[in-house]
Amino acid sequence: MAGITDTIRGDGLMRAQRALAGLQGDPLQLDRARQRFSHSPPPYRSGPSGTTTRSASPISSSEERRRDRRFQLGGEYAASKPYNQFEHQISDEKKRIMEADLDRTRSIPVGSDAYTIAYENVKKRWVEQGIWNSKWNQFASGRWKHEEPLEIESESETDSEAGPLPPLFSFFLKL
Repeated sequence: MAGITDTIRGDGLMRAQRALAGLQGDPLQLDRARQRFSHSPPPYRSGPSGTTTRSASPISSSEERRRDRRFQLGGEYAASKPYNQFEHQISDEKKRIMEADLDRTRSIPVGSDAYTIAYENVKKRWVEQGIWNSKWNQFASGRWKHEEPLEIESESETDSEAGPLPPLFSFFLKL
């Protein structure tokens, strides 16, 4: 039986308010918390027999393995996107900054917050490493630089420098 502290009348409401306030102050943590609702729950298994409530499907086990593999690869692809990598590194950096502040090896300046400092540190590292794309917004939304098409100089610039191009196919000889 749940104690009074686990109910809304106890401190349950206060804990919920603190948790919501924490999510409100950290949009990346809120986004991660929401991601758990994007995945389907595992199938329900009843009793010790281990049988599922799903009906038998006409999908063969090899097709199911391929489908599961595609799903796994899709998740890995999403995790490799700049936004997700950036978010993950900011989260790690924020933890590092907060731990340093707690153990007093380095304090967070007055008027600053750990998220902003972490964001700036990670962005600075990416710029130094040459992986920050100037076309991104502040959330690193978009493609990696190496995934973008090469920008070719305009034809007018290359034509004026190199002179006229010879015809591709010349069927007539000049006499």
